[in-house]
Amino acid sequence: MQSGKLVTERGFFQRNQVSVAPDRIQALRFNQNIIRQWLHLFTVQALTASKAADDQANSNLVMIPVLKENRLLQTVQPFVNWSPVAYPEATKVPSSTYWRYSRNMMLGNGIFVAIILFIVRQWTSPLWWSLAVIWLLVVALQGLYAARQGAIGFNQQLLVAQVGHAFGRSRYVVPRNKVQSLVLQQPILLRHTLVHVVINVRHGNSNQEITIKYLPKSVGKLVWQWYAPSLPNPMVD
Repeated sequence: MQSGKLVTERGFFQRNQVSVAPDRIQALRFNQNIIRQWLHLFTVQALTASKAADDQANSNLVMIPVLKENRLLQTVQPFVNWSPVAYPEATKVPSSTYWRYSRNMMLGNGIFVAIILFIVRQWTSPLWWSLAVIWLLVVALQGLYAARQGAIGFNQQLLVAQVGHAFGRSRYVVPRNKVQSLVLQQPILLRHTLVHVVINVRHGNSNQEITIKYLPKSVGKLVWQWYAPSLPNPMVD
């Protein structure tokens, strides 16, 4: 911290210094790929709100490139005073819905694979079909991994949301007063049991959307009561 601002430096041959006022930090993002997950390492980023003339590249402020998980919160807290000293209890995506993540990934990629096969006109080639099957198995595993990472929790001041993506995961810590909007979406065929929770946070001059899919409707109701206790929501009431 220098003169009330958070200052970071990055680069090896050319050093770049970035400073940001603490009140412009909208959320913290702790990133891991699957290898760093095995090693219990994180990258710490601050999502900041930009002014119209600001460089959008500064909206992803890398605070700490590599940090051990057991030192994560105690290291960040002195620099961001609303950062938690411990995570609130979180609810994970139910294991009974994992297959839906894999199904969605396979459906989207299945269309892509069909287009490729149509373009190359290799409908009867064992090699091309083998490659297609391998690819779909890989994306199914990606969907399973993403589902296992999904979680959401909150306390009076903070919301913590974790999402999985392409064999990596991001954990977001967002103060309640920095949440721009919260939306509950219901799958058409599962509207009585499951919801998708979508959290929008200002990021640069645009928006960071954080989506945790296929949560129990009861969890969606609790999240809505945390965000807007005085406003009814027909999706959960």
